[in-house]
Order: sequence, then C-alpha cells, then structure tokens
Amino acid sequence: MLRLSMLQMDFLNDLFRNKKKKDIAFDLSIFEGFPLKITYKPYYRKIAIAMPINGVITVTTGKSTPQTEIMAFLNSNRDWILKAQEEIAAVKTQFPKVEFNNFDTLFWRGQTLKLYYLNKDKKNNFLPSTEYLSCSGPKPQSESHRQQVIKDLKTFYKTEAIIEIGDLLQVWSQKMELYPSRVSYRLQKSKWGSCGSNGHISMNWGLITCPKKITEYVVIHELAHLKHQNHSKNFWSLVERYCPDYKERKTWLKNNNYICDFLQNKSQLHP
Repeated sequence: MLRLSMLQMDFLNDLFRNKKKKDIAFDLSIFEGFPLKITYKPYYRKIAIAMPINGVITVTTGKSTPQTEIMAFLNSNRDWILKAQEEIAAVKTQFPKVEFNNFDTLFWRGQTLKLYYLNKDKKNNFLPSTEYLSCSGPKPQSESHRQQVIKDLKTFYKTEAIIEIGDLLQVWSQKMELYPSRVSYRLQKSKWGSCGSNGHISMNWGLITCPKKITEYVVIHELAHLKHQNHSKNFWSLVERYCPDYKERKTWLKNNNYICDFLQNKSQLHP
C-alpha cells in the first residue's frame, strides 16, 4: 500500500492548488525509499508510468488529475513497480559499480576481468590476460590520479576498438559489397551503431567490451543499412544472409545493454 508522510501530503496539496505554471515536477520517496517523480503537464489527459534504469518511478499526468486518482494508479501498479525494481537491481548486480580500485570488475572483449595495478612505472599502460586487466601504473591515491587512470583506460579501449571494428568493416564491406562513405567512432549510451542516408556509419567504440562475434553482428547490421535504410523484411533478410544467427547475437546485446556503462562519463546504472 502506498503511504506518504504528512510533509509529502502537504507538498502535494500545495502543488495541486497551483494551476498557473506550465509544468510542475517534484520528487518524493515511496515503496521503501524507491524514488518517485511526478510531472504535471497541461492538457495531458491520462496517467503514464515509466521506470528508467536509474530506478526512479516516473509518472506523467495532467494538472487536472485528482490526487486520489494518482495515488490509486500507483497502488494499482504496485506489483509492476516492485518487479521492475527487482529487474533493475539484477542488472546492477550483473554490471557492478566501478570505482577503478584493485579487483574492480571490468569487461573486455566478452571477458570479465579484474583491474589490477602493477605499480611498475608512472605511466598507465594496460594489458589484458585471462583473469586480469593489468595497469602498469600505481593504484590511484587521489581523485585527480583516478581521473587520469580513467582517461588512459578509455584511450586504450577506444584505440583497440577502432582497430577491431575497422578490420571487421573492411572484411564485411568486401563480402557484402557495401562501402560506407565515412566511419566515425563515439561512446554512446543507447546505440551500438548508426547509418545515415549519406552513407556515414557511426560505431560505438564501447563494443570492445563485447565478444568479437557481437561486434561483427553490429558491423553487418550497419552495412546492411547502406542498402536498406529501414528495418524491413528485406533488411533482415540481408542481415541473415551474412549472419545466420543474428537473432541470438541481437538477444545477447539486449541482455547486456549496459556492459560498457563503466566507461561512460556518467553512469546510468550507478549515478
């Protein structure tokens, strides 16, 4: 059952009395501390609920929606909310927070490795093995030092990704006889790759955290867009011609969507 404190109830009542502002948004905690954000929009005639990966229960509704209706709506969706929170917790366990300390979990070409500082020299050179991603430098002793390690690690990942993806693009462009006009590399949060109508392909260098066969699928996918700028039956037939098990690889990407979250400037999983 949804329960609000007297302070939260007073806050809600004050907001409902204010009908002049264009949008009203506020935060409070419910369901054992799970955060809630409610946004009121003019002329919005329904109540919508969403649960982004940060775990904030996000409700959007119209300014005229009665307070009791919002509370009833949240209570009626209680099971869904709790299930979504469990799923988010599972993803956070799958991809734990990385603070770049010794033995933190990092992902590299489909492997789960432990970061380990060798303290051999001042520069941060990285060497992956079957168990560890070794850093030649010392363990960070300050925030500025930690930021330098992160910067150097990202440079290492991006450099290796460009080499791997570039090689795959060359191989599959020749096999598919489809050639991009330009290729660029970015670290993105929601896309593994994209292809513009001008033939420009953009690749997410975070793919270096994935197995090579997954990166290969993304390359084939984006090259296929050079011929079909959509996700039509013809597009997927072309993808399947060169990647018969594309559905399995696509599912892997969906299940590991946050595998490169630790490389982001701002973590979506662990803000």
